Amino acid sequence: MIPEKHKAFIRETLKELQYAMYLTEWRIDTVYYAEDDENRKGLLAEAHPAHKYFEIEIGIYPLFFTRTEQQQREALVHEMCHVYTEPYKDMWERMARGELVTKGEEAIINERLTTMIERAVTNAYQERLEKITMTPTKKKRKGVK
Repeated sequence: MIPEKHKAFIRETLKELQYAMYLTEWRIDTVYYAEDDENRKGLLAEAHPAHKYFEIEIGIYPLFFTRTEQQQREALVHEMCHVYTEPYKDMWERMARGELVTKGEEAIINERLTTMIERAVTNAYQERLEKITMTPTKKKRKGVK
């Protein structure tokens, strides 16, 4: 049984990442596995994004809970990044099977990925970016009211 405080930590972290990564239209489901994957030693979590339906399932292995909170956060960020990389993985797998991938398909995937990253970065750094301006600021002179 996983303590509620652990589930709340994961839930809140994923909620914040969803906002920061500009994925608010995505549904995130979390699955807790009873055992670690024997074939993939050291795996803390895994992601299964479904772009067609704007859904991602994050699977959490027991090993995840043996790590520090920072390592757990990093693992969750890593898994959420699969939303961005999955379309390329799918394209590469198709090509490896000898299937045709057209230049148009590649362009659509590339532009979609670029836009997702652009929106996530803009969202995460909006405050800092807004401080950069071409509008001159008036400097007050000492002794002048």
